[in-house]
Amino acid sequence: MAGTAKETIENLLKEALNSLGLEGEVALEHPVSLEHGDFSCNVAMVLAKEAGESPRELAEKITAALPEHEYISKVEVAGPGFINFHLSENFFTKQTTHVLSQEKQWGNSDNW
Repeated sequence: MAGTAKETIENLLKEALNSLGLEGEVALEHPVSLEHGDFSCNVAMVLAKEAGESPRELAEKITAALPEHEYISKVEVAGPGFINFHLSENFFTKQTTHVLSQEKQWGNSDNW
């Protein structure tokens, strides 16, 4: 399988930042509540001062610059500038298919 969902989203965020002439560390977290998505990022709040914009305005620009990807069903700006990512059904289907194809090898510590 190609990179994880987390790696994929991090790379997409870096692409979006790059297209806006910004650079910064992208750190994804799992929100406490699933209604806030599968991953959340505060990069807009971290870079807002440098960009000379409010965190929420910057988050809107970052989400607009994000390339589409089959793993992501929805991206939304929340609160003061969090960017929330909802993974797609396609992502979960591919992951489940991969796990099932591994049969007894899935999770086997001998494969590390």
